[in-house]
Amino acid sequence: MRRKLKQEEFEEHWKEITYQLELEGLKPDAEDKESMRQVLMGEAPLSTLREIKNKG
Repeated sequence: MRRKLKQEEFEEHWKEITYQLELEGLKPDAEDKESMRQVLMGEAPLSTLREIKNKG
């Protein structure tokens, strides 16, 4: 079983996640962030994540 992240840890991870997604031409929004937070903090299953829309 994996360890659940704390909010502060999530915010640090989110910066890196956002950077990587933007390099791929994707723009995560507030819904994406909340879905990712729930999954990484163990509040929701991985299937909660949705497709992140392309910037263009």
